[in-house]
Amino acid sequence: MISRRNFLNSTGKGLVASTIGIKSLISFAQGASLNENTTASFISIIQGDCFDGFSQFSVLTINRKNLRFFLFKNSQLIQEIPSYIQKHPSFNSRIDKLFVKGLQTETYYELRITQDNMLIDSRFFKSINSNRLQYRIALVSCMDDKLHKPQMWQSLLQQQADLILFIGDSVYADADTNGPANGFHLWRSFAASRFTLDIYKWRYLVPVLSVWDDHDFGHDNSGSFYPYINDSTNNFKTFFAQDYQISPKLIRGPGISSAFRLGSLLVLLLDGRSFRHRPGTKDSFGMFGVEQQTWAYQLIKNHSGPTLLVNGSQWFSDSGVGESFNHDYPENFRQFINHLKFLNKKILFASGDVHFSELISIPKEVLGYQTYEITSSAIHSMTAPGIPQFF
Repeated sequence: MISRRNFLNSTGKGLVASTIGIKSLISFAQGASLNENTTASFISIIQGDCFDGFSQFSVLTINRKNLRFFLFKNSQLIQEIPSYIQKHPSFNSRIDKLFVKGLQTETYYELRITQDNMLIDSRFFKSINSNRLQYRIALVSCMDDKLHKPQMWQSLLQQQADLILFIGDSVYADADTNGPANGFHLWRSFAASRFTLDIYKWRYLVPVLSVWDDHDFGHDNSGSFYPYINDSTNNFKTFFAQDYQISPKLIRGPGISSAFRLGSLLVLLLDGRSFRHRPGTKDSFGMFGVEQQTWAYQLIKNHSGPTLLVNGSQWFSDSGVGESFNHDYPENFRQFINHLKFLNKKILFASGDVHFSELISIPKEVLGYQTYEITSSAIHSMTAPGIPQFF
């Protein structure tokens, strides 16, 4: 275990000779098998920020000590990777945060994990070249681990996405709390989901970048009035692998919002909870807050290509089914859309939340061009409200 400061300052290079030893180097070069007496399923790994020769990871384990992490390419040891450990005092699980840089893009590497010099898990990953012409991006929301359907994740894996965006309700932290989820409930729910969902067990990792909606924020239909925002923010940053302090590509925004560029596309993952007022307010910044809304405008204005705007809840729907920017904050929504029209930039909208998928056509007169809102929900949860079925 190393301190956070040393972790952030370390490149991970130059550690191999001093930390492994000659016999171990030879053993690793020859390869090793997983310990058959160790349950690899209790290692949950997520690859997050992954662009242009860089990659970071969040590794969740339970009842484990003496873990070490190694980077391989073509079965050859490249380096030992230092980790920064994060824990919750009420649980025996832990998160190891890792990062590596200097990778060749679009090339598979192997992450090997050992405990007491025994290989216990191995995953393959690659870093994405952010200057390609095309990408396959998957939109994922509403994944209730109590209704887990592995076949949904296997179907997603077969789509060969370059990047997966978790766009809200990656866990249901308030499902059994009878009120707002606190730090204890949040860690418990995130850990349970990480030990359950098939995606965290994939041998070939697909990078995930995330933003929250109400249930992984901590309470149904909540916002700036939720009492545990700081606890929730820290929990989110612990479990996902998108540390802005060490990322060369992620642009940090207010709350947990972030932005990044893929080719000509600007992607904005907006925090639709931390600054949200109660529905019905006539405040001009009732949904995203003045700082975040201004930040988003500036990024869109300065970007020459199209933008994908991502929010946990819907943008344009006025059906009253679930939450939406248009329905709950009509004055703010009108001003927001008018400002986007003034910027004269091409924008596509994405959302989740409502437990059904929908493609909303946005008429040309709204923004000056034809565009769409893509609602992708749910991976596994209840179907549309009022229908007592599961999928």
